[in-house]
Amino acid sequence: MLSTRAATLPSRVAVARKVVVAGQRQAGLAAVRRRDNLSVRSLQSVAQTDRDTITRLLYSLGTKREVERHLRIFSSSSHPSQPAKFAVIKIGGAVLDDLEELALSLSFLYRVGLYPVVLHGAGPQMNDILESEGVKPEYIDGIRVTDAKTLHVARRVFLEENLKLVGALEKLGTRARPITSGVFTATALDPAKYGLVGKITRVDKRPLEASIRAGALPILCSLAESNDGQILNVNADVAAGELAKELEPMKIVFLNEKGGLFHGVTGEKLDVINLDEKPWVKYGTKLKLREFKELLDVLPRSSSVALFTDSGAGTLIRRGYKLLKHQTLESIGKDRLRQIICERDEGIRAGKESVAGVLSALENAKPGEWSIYADEPLDAVAIVSHPKGETPVLTKLLASRAGVLNAVLDNVFNALKKDHRQLIWTTSISHLLGHGRVERAYLPLGPRKAQLGGARSTAGLLSGPWIHGQALTSLLNAHPYLSLTHVSSRVLEGYPLEEYTKSPITHTNLSVGDVERMEKEGEVDAWVMALPNGVCKPFVDAVERGSKGKEGESSVVVDLGADYRFEEGWTYGLPELYGRTDIRASKRISNPGCYATSTQLLIAPLLPYLSPPSWPTVFGVSGYSGAGTITQAPEGSSGGRPVTLPKVTPESLAGGVRPYSLTDHIHEREAGWHLSRLLPTPTSASGEVSTPNVQLAFIPTVGSFFSGILSTLSFPLSTSKLGAADIASLYASYYAGEKLVRVQKSVPTLGTCTGNMGPQRGERVVVVGGLDNLLKGAATQCLQNLNLVLGYEEYAGIVVD
Repeated sequence: MLSTRAATLPSRVAVARKVVVAGQRQAGLAAVRRRDNLSVRSLQSVAQTDRDTITRLLYSLGTKREVERHLRIFSSSSHPSQPAKFAVIKIGGAVLDDLEELALSLSFLYRVGLYPVVLHGAGPQMNDILESEGVKPEYIDGIRVTDAKTLHVARRVFLEENLKLVGALEKLGTRARPITSGVFTATALDPAKYGLVGKITRVDKRPLEASIRAGALPILCSLAESNDGQILNVNADVAAGELAKELEPMKIVFLNEKGGLFHGVTGEKLDVINLDEKPWVKYGTKLKLREFKELLDVLPRSSSVALFTDSGAGTLIRRGYKLLKHQTLESIGKDRLRQIICERDEGIRAGKESVAGVLSALENAKPGEWSIYADEPLDAVAIVSHPKGETPVLTKLLASRAGVLNAVLDNVFNALKKDHRQLIWTTSISHLLGHGRVERAYLPLGPRKAQLGGARSTAGLLSGPWIHGQALTSLLNAHPYLSLTHVSSRVLEGYPLEEYTKSPITHTNLSVGDVERMEKEGEVDAWVMALPNGVCKPFVDAVERGSKGKEGESSVVVDLGADYRFEEGWTYGLPELYGRTDIRASKRISNPGCYATSTQLLIAPLLPYLSPPSWPTVFGVSGYSGAGTITQAPEGSSGGRPVTLPKVTPESLAGGVRPYSLTDHIHEREAGWHLSRLLPTPTSASGEVSTPNVQLAFIPTVGSFFSGILSTLSFPLSTSKLGAADIASLYASYYAGEKLVRVQKSVPTLGTCTGNMGPQRGERVVVVGGLDNLLKGAATQCLQNLNLVLGYEEYAGIVVD
C-alpha cells in the first residue's frame, strides 16, 4: 500500500530521481528545438512531463486508484486559494551539509505539484565560524545567547545557506524563492539573559503564498524583525511551530540527522505515535512530545508532525484517537457497528452476506472468543475470531478513507501483531485478482525470529544479592523474544518475582543438581549467572555435565561476575571493542565489569598514541549500588518478604565519597589484560613475537548517589600534534555506528551517563566518560551478548536513545 507519508520521505523517491532528471533533460532539449514556442506554456509542459513520468513510476509501487487518490489529496493542499496548506518542512543545519540529496527530495515534491514551505536552521555552520573566530557558543535553557557579533555571524550564515539551497534547487529546474525577512515579527525574549533573541508575535504568510502562486518553493530562515527594525535570532524549531500555527498545514516535518523517537523500553524507533495513547517514552523525549502536542492541539486533527532523517527514516506524530479493544457489542455500540459494516463491507454491498448474520455470529459466540479493534471514531475496524485452541482469524477489516490516509489502519495492525503471534486473514479470490496484488502480508504476525520459523528463547537467572540481576529482569520483561522461566535466589525462595509481568515466576533455590538436570532436559536456552565472585563455577560445571547428556547444543552461559574474565575458552563480551563474530559463535561469555567497561571504552581509541613507560591513569566515581546489597528481614515484623538494602548507604558516606581498593583493583587488571589485545604485536630481532601488556593506574571511589559511573582518564600521548578537534574526531570515528556510545563535547553528568570527550592540546589528553553501572556496565551488556549469541538483533529489548 502506498503510504500517505511517501510525499515527505526522501527514501521513497530514490528510484524516481534519475527518471526525473532524464525527463527534465529530454523536455529541455525539446524546448530548444521549438525556440519559437519557448514560453510559459513550454515551461508548464516540462513540469507536466515530469509529473506524468513520476506518476507512471508511482503506479509501479501501488495501484492506480491509490496513486491517484494520494496525488489528488496532496495536490489539493496547494490550491491557489490556500497555497501553503501542504507542509511546513524544518531542515536542521546538519542536513544542509548533504545539499544534493536534500535538493533532489524537495525537487521531487515540486514536480508532482506539491509546494512545501521550507524553513532551515544553520546551527552547526554558525558554531564552526564562531569557534574559528575565537567565540565560544553559549546556551542558556537550550537557547543560543546572541550578542551583536553572534547575530552578525548568524545573519551572514543564514543568507549563505539559504542561497546555497535555492541555487541547488534552481540547478535541478525547481523554482525557489529566498525569503530571509518580512515573515516573522518578534519582540526581544529577555535581553538581559539571552541578548538579541526574539519571541515571535506575528507571522505574515503573504510572501509565502505569493511565492507558491508564482510557482516557486519559499525558502525561509529563522530570523525575525522587531517593530523598530531590529533583527532578532529565533530558534528554528520554534519558528517552524509558529509558522505551522498560522498556515495549518497537513504535515509538519522536522528533518534532522537523528530523526525519530524511540520506545522507552525496547529502544526501537517508533514509526507512528498517537498522542492520545501516551506512548512509553523517556526523559527529554517526553518534553519533545509535549511541545508537539501543544502545537497539534491548535491545528486541525488531520495535521501531523513528522521527524525524519535525510534518509527518510523517522516517526510520524499525530493527535490520533485512542485505539480500543472491544469484546462486547455494547462497548462498541451495536448500531454504530451495523452502520460501519453496511457502508464499508464489500460482501455486504454485493449481497453475499447480511449484516444481521455478522452481528448474530458475534452475539452467539462464547464470551472471549472474538475481539474488535477500533479507534474512537471507527475509522478503522478489525474483527478477530479467536476461539480457544484455534488459530485466530481476521474476519473483517473495514477502514474509511480517513483511516487509510491517517494511517489508523497501520495502528490497528500493530495492535493485532502485539496480541496475535499468528493470524489468518481470509478474503475473496476475486478481490485479490481484481487488485492484481496482495496489499498487506502480515502472515504470520509476530516477532522477526518467529516469522523465520524459530521459537522464542528462554533464560534461567541465578542471582545473588546484586542489583544487576534486578536490572536485567526489568530488561527481559520488555524483550520481544527472550523470556525468563526460572529465577534462583536462596534468600527469596518462595516469593514471587514482582518486577516481571510476562508470566508468573516464583523464586526457587536451584541446587547444582537441579541445574544439571534442567540443562540435560533442555529447559532453558541460556543461563545468566548474576552471582558473587567465586560462587559461579559449580553451576557452570553442572551446565557442562548436563550438556553432555542432552540432544542438541549446550545452552549459553553468560557470567556477570569476574570468575571467567581471564579464562581461556570464554569469550569476553564487549562488542564495541572486540567484535561481534566471536560472541555469536560462543556458548560461554564473560560479561565485563562496570568500571572495566568504562575504562576500556575511554582508552581504546588512544592506544596508537600510547607512550610507555608513561601509562594512563583513570579516576572513577561510582554510585553505591555498585558495592552490592545485603538482604535482611523487614523491620518490625517476625516474618514477611526479606528486604534488599545496599551494603554502602548514603548515610555512611555522609554525603561525600570514599576511595577503596586503591591498588590492584580487579577491574584495573581486567582492563589492562584485554586492552593488550588491541595493541600490535612487535617482533624482536631474533624473530620472537612479544605480546605487550597495557598497564594503567586505577583509583576507584564510591559516591553518595545510587547509580552511574563518572571516569576521568589522563592519557600521556606519544605526540604533541593532536589538538582537541583531532581527539574528538578520533573518538567519533572509532565509535561510529555504535548505538550505545555517544561522543560529545560537554562534560558528562550522572543524568547522561554516556561516553563523552573533553580533550586538550599537548602531550597529555584528559577524557571524561559516563556509564550506567547497572545497565551498560552489567545488564544491558549482558543482553547485548545474549541477543548476539541467540541470533537476535543486538539491541532488541535495549533502550537506544
